[in-house]
Amino acid sequence: SGCDFDLYVKYNSQPTTSSYDGKGYTSSSDETVTISNPSTGYYYIMPYSYSGSGSYSIKATVTGGGGGGTTLGDAVDNTALTWTTGGNADWVVDTSTSYYGGDSAKSGTITHSQNTYIQTTITGPGTFTFYWKVSSESNYDYLRFYIDETEQTKISGSVSWAQKSYSISSGSHTLQWKYTKDGSVSSGSDCGWLDKVVFTGGDTELTSGVAYSDSLSAANDKDYYKINVPSGSTKLDVVLDGPSSGCDFDLYVKYNERPTTSSYDARGYTSSSDETVTINSPSTGYYYIMPYSYSGSGSYSIKATVTGGGGSSGSKYAVIVGINDYNYISDLSYCVNDANDWKPYLEGQGYIISSFLTNSQATETAIKNAI
Repeated sequence: SGCDFDLYVKYNSQPTTSSYDGKGYTSSSDETVTISNPSTGYYYIMPYSYSGSGSYSIKATVTGGGGGGTTLGDAVDNTALTWTTGGNADWVVDTSTSYYGGDSAKSGTITHSQNTYIQTTITGPGTFTFYWKVSSESNYDYLRFYIDETEQTKISGSVSWAQKSYSISSGSHTLQWKYTKDGSVSSGSDCGWLDKVVFTGGDTELTSGVAYSDSLSAANDKDYYKINVPSGSTKLDVVLDGPSSGCDFDLYVKYNERPTTSSYDARGYTSSSDETVTINSPSTGYYYIMPYSYSGSGSYSIKATVTGGGGSSGSKYAVIVGINDYNYISDLSYCVNDANDWKPYLEGQGYIISSFLTNSQATETAIKNAI
């Protein structure tokens, strides 16, 4: 007795007393919120004291969903994309076989002359990579990969985890992985797997200490940037300077892939449009940066500053350039894929990749500055 605690719940961002998807606000301190058919992803929960003080317990229960809440996005390590599955059976989460993270997506159980697929949609330009494997009747049952319903490649038989990389052109594209069986015979595990899916869009690369300006047009609008952090760096500071009033812009940063509002390494999310993120002892490689409009619109500037780094005396550096969209030469289709293959190889040989440029990023000025 003596208190009035309320309960607020909101999808994909923190609730407030005026912005929520569900609330419990009776005059007691015991509240319940039920959300039927919840969206996939994170819900944020806020116990709130309307009056009084005291201890409380909080419990959230998810019904259904399979796999203890693990989604296909979790399984392939990319919850920023929306995943659907179908055919004669749905793909499932597999916690016994994985390339990365302890789980993967596995094709559904089907019989002869059937298929099972998983797919997602992305907006280019950018570079798309994934790992896959298969255990099937060799040369008859296949795991196939499609872009916009056009088959790109396929694997069959006993194939261990292997990475594939594709340069994605501008616009919306549907990517699909389909396991197909012929009319007879089953061999091996009779399925395919998908894991560690990464889409790196044509994000603007920032130069350390140099501000870049752009704008967000409405709530939920976002932009993406990246900055290359060299070996030996001691700190990464990212500063977002937004409009003076009327908006709430937030800032998200993540190593090696684009952040989302629920998946990040660091964030700034005050109620203003000016945010700062500091990462001490950052990893070597790219950090991806997302200014995000929680509410309102307007212009902003973004600046990322790397402290330290530059490597020790005798360090080896490499600039990697991959261009496959040059209109006057038709045999450059694998150049971006080759660039993606060179990066881990050179890093394994002790090189610091000071700049990685593909297609529209690889302007004459950008290449000269990188060199």
